[in-house]
Amino acid sequence: MSVRNLTQQVKYVDEGVQAPLTFSLGISMNVLDLAGELPFNQSLLMSVDASHYTDRPEEVDVGLDYRVLDMLSLRLGYSSNNSVNDEGNGLSYGVGIAKFGFAVDWSYTPFGDFGDVQRFTVRYLF
Repeated sequence: MSVRNLTQQVKYVDEGVQAPLTFSLGISMNVLDLAGELPFNQSLLMSVDASHYTDRPEEVDVGLDYRVLDMLSLRLGYSSNNSVNDEGNGLSYGVGIAKFGFAVDWSYTPFGDFGDVQRFTVRYLF
């Protein structure tokens, strides 16, 4: 949980300006911990982030990461009401593979009039 821009009004030249106050809250958990014993190593991480702003509508972001055998990850995300960047709202997804100390990730995000954004990452895990 965080609070940003909790300040008094600032005077700029001859005009008073209030910084946009923001309240944010996030929570995450492995949903499969509720299922008890599983037949093989797997997890389903769920994350929810919510933000309240004084100068624009609220935002809620939800993400899921299903991981099998600490090797393959399937990811899904949803962003709602992102008024700062109206083009990046909606559903996104991706996949990741990690083995022998290396990881490769790919994701896809529809970006409205700007087309589709694809991200590709290669990492060394140490």
